[in-house]
Amino acid sequence: GHGVTGACRTPAEVVALKRDLGHPIVQVCAGRHHSLARSSAGEVFVWGTIGTSAPCEPLPRRHEGFDGWVAQAGCGDAFCAALIPTGVVVWGGAIGAQPLLVCSEGGAHSLVCGATSVACISATGAALVSPPLSGDDQAAMRVPEPHEMHAVRAPCGEPFIRLGCGAAFTAALTVSGRVYVFT
Repeated sequence: GHGVTGACRTPAEVVALKRDLGHPIVQVCAGRHHSLARSSAGEVFVWGTIGTSAPCEPLPRRHEGFDGWVAQAGCGDAFCAALIPTGVVVWGGAIGAQPLLVCSEGGAHSLVCGATSVACISATGAALVSPPLSGDDQAAMRVPEPHEMHAVRAPCGEPFIRLGCGAAFTAALTVSGRVYVFT
């Protein structure tokens, strides 16, 4: 985000995110070789390399097409994700620059990304988890259809309120503080 492609070992402000935005940055996240920032107005800015064959963007670039609809955003190893009013979209790397809908659940919240998957919480409190968005740059990378998000409910019947995604599992927290882990 500093305009160069080398490593930055000491903290340095990403000045490009300061100038003339008009809205403060409220969220940041990082993938394997890329970063993302979301403004309070729902704008998304991306920089770095999303996937091994993608060009490197040394400065944050506004990702067009969301028009302020992004409520949350996330980064997987080689993709980006955004929670919009109609569900969850993913883009980057082998997926391509055009966001593709992977979850058509309106009212979803708490978007998180793992290395190769994306998850959110449905309006009813279930965890919705994507099948693997496998392969950094596989020619045959498969993006799941919106109906393929796997719904997981807490055995205790309580709604989930927070999620975390790892490389091979998802962790979920219920309203009473119970923690569940699943693949």
